Amino acid sequence: GGLSFPGVGTDGSGHRFLRQRGHTLQEPYPALTPLVGPHPGGASLAGLSLYNVDMHVKQPGSKKASRAARTSMLFTHKGYSGPAVLDLSHHVTKALQKGAGRPQGQAALPSLRVNWTAEPRELWEERLQAGGAALVSTVLRRHGVRERLADALCAELGLEQRKLSQLRGPERVALLDALVSYALQAQGSEGYKKAEVTGGGVHLSEVNCSTLESRVLPGVHLCGEVLDVFGRIGGFNFYWAWVS
Repeated sequence: GGLSFPGVGTDGSGHRFLRQRGHTLQEPYPALTPLVGPHPGGASLAGLSLYNVDMHVKQPGSKKASRAARTSMLFTHKGYSGPAVLDLSHHVTKALQKGAGRPQGQAALPSLRVNWTAEPRELWEERLQAGGAALVSTVLRRHGVRERLADALCAELGLEQRKLSQLRGPERVALLDALVSYALQAQGSEGYKKAEVTGGGVHLSEVNCSTLESRVLPGVHLCGEVLDVFGRIGGFNFYWAWVS
């Protein structure tokens, strides 16, 4: 009934059928789908996997962040994927679908940020203030930043071939921000073609949640992706499909 993976025949017919017969739908959107955007420093990091990141997303004007439950991500040829990204991608796809992705609406996009090693800022600050003759990129690699990513971050900040002892105060602050709160510039998503589930659907207020019988169409029971239910990555959507 949803729209995910159209290659296997999904076409949203369940949504259309129920809308035509009086149900109200939260507008469907692709969820658990890879995001499209540039890599740090304009580099091509496709194929690079990271296994211990801390990623969160924050809506414009909100103080509360939603944190990914998983800690791994993958740079793809088009942008970003992996469990941490998929966990949070629906925040971005919903905003883009509402038109926030247009140039005049960029400020309305959620802020998607990543701490590349999931370590506190204070620890990195201590490491960077230690000084020394080692190159900045070498220090990053020494403390768990993958080589290609370390080089890309240094390139973005203009710190290639710079020694730790040569860092000026503002440069150190910018590097700290890039290490523990890097803003991923998501510009789109790979949509329903790669989405593991469809978000949106019939409002739960329009079904009896004990039996899933429609309150609009008595005798008709709804299940799966036609309802406004989806879970984070990790088998929860299979579980919902089976229990509903």
